[in-house]
Amino acid sequence: MNRCGYGQVRPSLFVVFCRIPGDRSGGHADDRCGRSPDDRVLRETSKLRDYVTKRSIYAAGGIPTYLIIDPFQARCVVLTEPFGTGEEADYRTERTSKFGEPVPLDALGLTLDTMEFGTLP
Repeated sequence: MNRCGYGQVRPSLFVVFCRIPGDRSGGHADDRCGRSPDDRVLRETSKLRDYVTKRSIYAAGGIPTYLIIDPFQARCVVLTEPFGTGEEADYRTERTSKFGEPVPLDALGLTLDTMEFGTLP
């Protein structure tokens, strides 16, 4: 993530869904193009930064979905509905799922399968 103040946020992952030519499954929808979740696989040294600092930075930047993958606690945290500005910005909704449980990413119309996610000591 690059940050030059709270006004400029660049997520670590940008996901774009567009219709695949010839795909009749309906699995991809043009109206989802441009969604940008951030996903973070936690490192032991980045817990505070990922759970606290980036939470407010990404919320202030309008990142609609912030996904934290935490191999130390064997869980995924999905934050949605950003509001506020500056250091006071936050997410209204927080959903925690254990590894092995499906993680709904509603803004993308997807569910993340975590059955094979590994843990760290």
